[in-house]
Amino acid sequence: MRRRPQEPRRVSSSAASDVYTGQPTGIAKTIKAAVDLLGVDAVSLGSDFDGSVETGFDTSELAALTQALMATGLSDQAIRQIMGENMIRVLRNRLK
Repeated sequence: MRRRPQEPRRVSSSAASDVYTGQPTGIAKTIKAAVDLLGVDAVSLGSDFDGSVETGFDTSELAALTQALMATGLSDQAIRQIMGENMIRVLRNRLK
């Protein structure tokens, strides 16, 4: 018997707009929501600071983002994973 694919979880656009503001505190809330939904192993910062897309802040505010992540209650280990360890893990596994 063929199994039906599981429906993806969805976040309403109004809930997403409440969370994402484009500033470090809003981005931290969005990251926390992603961790709550997917687990910390599935969340990482992207490379949006390369100029290909417009961001609400630049790399000079990564310390503010780290502080905002701490304020959400995420553990130091979770923040390390989000800020780079998860990306390193994925790249190492994919670029063998």
